[in-house]
Amino acid sequence: MSRGLNFRCRVGHLLRLERRDLLAYTSFAPMPLVENAGRPQTAHVATADIDGDGAVDVIAGVGALDFANQLFWRDNSGARHAIDMTSTAIQAVQVADIDGDLDLDLVVETSEVVYNPDGDYYRSELIWYENLDSRGTFSSKLRIDEYFFAANDMAAADFDGDGTTDIATAGVGNLMLFVNPSGNGTFSPRSMIGQPGTAVELLAGDVEHDDDIDLFVVGNSSVSWFRNAGGEFLPEIVIADEGRTGATAALADLDGDSNLDLIFASTDRVSWWRLQDGIAEEALSFSEPFPLSRRLSTADFDQDGDLDILTSDGYFGVRWFENMNGAGVFSSTEFHRVANTFQHLSSLQAVNMDKDKDWDIIYTDPNLGIGWFENRVVGDINGDGVFDSSDLVAAFAAGQYEDGIRRNSTFFSGDWNGDGEFTTQDLVFVFQAGV
Repeated sequence: MSRGLNFRCRVGHLLRLERRDLLAYTSFAPMPLVENAGRPQTAHVATADIDGDGAVDVIAGVGALDFANQLFWRDNSGARHAIDMTSTAIQAVQVADIDGDLDLDLVVETSEVVYNPDGDYYRSELIWYENLDSRGTFSSKLRIDEYFFAANDMAAADFDGDGTTDIATAGVGNLMLFVNPSGNGTFSPRSMIGQPGTAVELLAGDVEHDDDIDLFVVGNSSVSWFRNAGGEFLPEIVIADEGRTGATAALADLDGDSNLDLIFASTDRVSWWRLQDGIAEEALSFSEPFPLSRRLSTADFDQDGDLDILTSDGYFGVRWFENMNGAGVFSSTEFHRVANTFQHLSSLQAVNMDKDKDWDIIYTDPNLGIGWFENRVVGDINGDGVFDSSDLVAAFAAGQYEDGIRRNSTFFSGDWNGDGEFTTQDLVFVFQAGV
C-alpha cells in the first residue's frame, strides 16, 4: 500500500525513484508487430521452439477474402519463413511431434464454403507438415483427411495411450478423432466421438490424473466434457450452458492442488470448475466488469506462484485478473489493464517471448496483425530492468502528459496503468508499485 508519498512532477526531485524492489511489480509494454496485417485478415497463431534454438517462435496461418491464405513462421530474430499457400481458409494451427522424431511438426485445419446451385456445403481438410531438419524446414502438405462439414478447431495429444500423437477436431455438430497408430504420421480413418453443438474452441487435458486425455468442446454459450476411459470416449457431459454468447475457456490449475480446472467466460461472467470422476463442481463465478469476454488464457503474471486469468472482451481491451490467495479466489475489482485500445482480438496467449523469467502476451488483431506485449517492471521505458529518473525523463519528453488527446499514449510515453492516457494516475501507480 502507499505510504502517502508527496511528489511533484519535476525530474530533479525524482532520484528517490531509483528503487530495485520495483523488479517484483510488472506492467506490459507494446512491442513491434510480429506481422503487419496490411489489410483486414484472420490469423490463427501457435507458439513453440520450431528450430530448436531454445527461443519461442511464432507460427501463423493468415488470410483474407482477396488473397490466398498463408502459412508461415517467424523465428525469434524476426525472420519470416514461408511454409505454404492454401486456397481455403485456415481454421486452426497446432504444433506437435507427429512422426515421433523428437522435433515439432505442424498440423493445420482448413475449411471453406462451396457454393453450389443444389445447395452450399463445407469442404474441410486436415493436413500436416513435417519438420524435415528439426530447424524449421517443412515438407509440402501431407493430407490426413478431407470431409464435407465445417471445421473450427482441433487438439493434438496421445488420446489412445499408445505413445503417439493423435488429433481431435471439432466443428458444427461433430467431434472426430484421428489416431496415429504407427507414430509416423499415417493416420487411421476418422471416428466420431460425439455430436455436440457448434464448437468455438477445443481443449484437451488429463483433468482426472488417470493418464487419459479428455476433451472439452467450447460452444457459443456452453462447454461439453468428453471423458476418456482408456482410449474410449464416454457420452457428453454438459458443464456450462448459460445461454450467453462470446464463450471462451481454458484448462489450468487455479487452486494449486495439481489438478487441471476448467475456466469459462461468456458475456459478463468468468467462472471456474473443479473436475473429478465425471463431476464438475463450480468453485467460483465473478462478474466481468467489461462484457463480452472473447479470449482467455492463464499465467503467473505477477510471479507469486499461482495462475492468474488473462481476458479480452474483443472491444474494450486486454486485462488480467489476479489470483488473490493462490486458491483460485478472484474478484471483478481486482484486475490489471494491459491495454485499453484494441478491438476485435481474434487470439490471445500468455507466452515467454523474450527468454526471461516472466510471461508476455501475444495477440492477433485482424486490422493490425500479430503483436505482443513484453512483461516489464512498471515504468521501465528503456528496458534496463528498473524504473528510475531516466525513464521519467523519456515519458515527459514524449509530450503526452495530460494532453487532452484521447487514448494516444502507450507504455513508452507514460501510460503505465494501461488506460491509454499519461496522467497523474500513472505517476501514482508507479509510486505505489515501489512502496
